[in-house]
Amino acid sequence: MHRYSNSRVDYLTMNLDGTSIIIKKRANNPILREDVDALRSNVSLALEKREKSLAKEKELSKEVEEIKKKSIKNLEDLVFGAAKSLRESGRDAFIAKRPLDVAEYIRGIVEKEALGLVPSPQTIESEVMQAFFVSNGIRILSEKYAGIKGGTPMLHPYLPYPNSEEKADSSEGLRFAIVSACILDSGGFGYFEEEEIKALENCKDSFVIVSADRVFGKEDAAKVARLLELSSGEMIKTKKVELPKQVIILDNGRLNVARSERAGVLKCIGCYACSIYDPVFLTIGSIYGSPQMGEIGVVSAGYQSGLKTAVSRGLWLSPLSKRSESECPVNVPLTAVLVQMRQKAELNGL
Repeated sequence: MHRYSNSRVDYLTMNLDGTSIIIKKRANNPILREDVDALRSNVSLALEKREKSLAKEKELSKEVEEIKKKSIKNLEDLVFGAAKSLRESGRDAFIAKRPLDVAEYIRGIVEKEALGLVPSPQTIESEVMQAFFVSNGIRILSEKYAGIKGGTPMLHPYLPYPNSEEKADSSEGLRFAIVSACILDSGGFGYFEEEEIKALENCKDSFVIVSADRVFGKEDAAKVARLLELSSGEMIKTKKVELPKQVIILDNGRLNVARSERAGVLKCIGCYACSIYDPVFLTIGSIYGSPQMGEIGVVSAGYQSGLKTAVSRGLWLSPLSKRSESECPVNVPLTAVLVQMRQKAELNGL
């Protein structure tokens, strides 16, 4: 990836699987520039809240870090145990290896019924899922992501997208919706944000997707949810809600990475604090629209889709300043893993 400019416009050249793509810098759009500035203002307010909150909750951070370490060591047993428990409670719990499995599973049940979607980390982490949504004409049920219908790329899940004049579709009258849980507890409950809860209330046969590293026991889930809110500066606010009948636990490389030397990255609780301290995400990711630009996004792209994808997401863009790492409430070893990934990419000629 390299950058060049002339006196009028900047471009970014990205080489993806041998294909060269030249992208005009979207930040030259004055309306978008205003919206990105507003986004950064919102982030500044969140940073003030998180720093005050975390200063009072140091013990909670330590406790959640230990919860995550324990869950990583027993991730396979935890995931399959949760699926068994959910089935025993009368739910159809499905463990998906890859996003394509999710798409095939949902389409096999829904057939010709209309679907709605609230975009979120588990549902936008793969181009496969995005293609599935587009090809099936799935309605966007989120005000935050309404602009997707106009061709706008999906952005980082917890930094609000610059305002669009388009409005989200209504979930009223829909039988099915696809929503994502921030956290799932093995007792049949999930922690959701407001838009997800609204979709669940309006669509009686919805699908809930949760990533494998967000599954916990009841008490542990409540503690992780609390730290998630505090560490995001309350940009993420969750509520505990009973799960619907269809629950999908998405692996997408997590079970393998839990058994590897990079297992520490799965301590991530999804607060995205590292991204709001990351100058690369704020100057590039928030403009170009990749939900995986930013250090933790690059790392997750690597174990989900491979090193080539991590390189295309910006493996060499991070300044490795360690600020993102030092602000992590659960001490995810971002810098060490990024350095290791760069070394491996170089050895493979990437």
